[in-house]
Amino acid sequence: MNVLSLFDGMGGAYQAMVRAKILVDNYYFSEVDKNCVKVSLYNNPDGVNLGDIKDYKEWGVDWGKIDILFGGFPCQAYSFGGKQKAFDDPRGQLAIITCEILEHAKKQNPNLYFLLENVKMKKVYSDKLNEIFGVKFISINSNLVSAQNRTRYYWTNIPNVVQPEDRGITFSNGIIAAIRGRVKNEEGKGIEKEFKSLKGICKQYLEPRRDGKSNALNTIMKTNVVIEELPETLPILAKDFSYRHLTIDELCFLQTLDPNMFKDERGELIVSKTAIQKMIGNGWTIDVIVEILKNITYEK
Repeated sequence: MNVLSLFDGMGGAYQAMVRAKILVDNYYFSEVDKNCVKVSLYNNPDGVNLGDIKDYKEWGVDWGKIDILFGGFPCQAYSFGGKQKAFDDPRGQLAIITCEILEHAKKQNPNLYFLLENVKMKKVYSDKLNEIFGVKFISINSNLVSAQNRTRYYWTNIPNVVQPEDRGITFSNGIIAAIRGRVKNEEGKGIEKEFKSLKGICKQYLEPRRDGKSNALNTIMKTNVVIEELPETLPILAKDFSYRHLTIDELCFLQTLDPNMFKDERGELIVSKTAIQKMIGNGWTIDVIVEILKNITYEK
């Protein structure tokens, strides 16, 4: 199949196609982050980076031969964790350009498959995206195929997509805890943690999860930490025991990624740890995409 991946990131669409055992003849992708491009091309040297999606009219691709279009358009404009300006945010406008590219490709190939993804958002915004993409989103939580709670909306014309079976996967390297900012600790739920900031001594709280699942990963890596041994009695000052940040391998486990995709033949990281953390936080849970791709029929 010929693939066009918008906002390609670290090449998640390619990783999913390979894992789904779908032959990729040509892989065209659009990405502007140099670290993402480096990782994507390291794992798929035959990939072709087309650059900024705003220049799509200048891309020299045979649109009629594109079989599937992927796009994880930026979530910051829609996320409950942001200002939620949606289409009034320049990043939110990229969804409109995504739709333009989709419509352009569909005119050249009416049998084109597409799969678009974004975060859980206000209904008024998801309704608008349903309208412009021409399909209603499917909500899937990554916790069905991984140890991460990560609800995402998927817009696709791939038929017969259903919820994946729950694999019962949990994180076993310790107790995952979420770092929250709070004015007041909740009795029995939070672990007080003081830190220095420009405003002086501030307080945050570690909220341990007992279900073996992490909260959704993002680009702020301090959000989720691991407590290797947790006292039974809470609340307790965080300084009384140790906790640590997730390793790259653990982040990959939570996103169902192969950690070797970030390492060279000597086992060294091909880009910085910070860059990888950002990619993973922005990326897809690959096994969710694989579950969706299982419903594609095509000639091998």
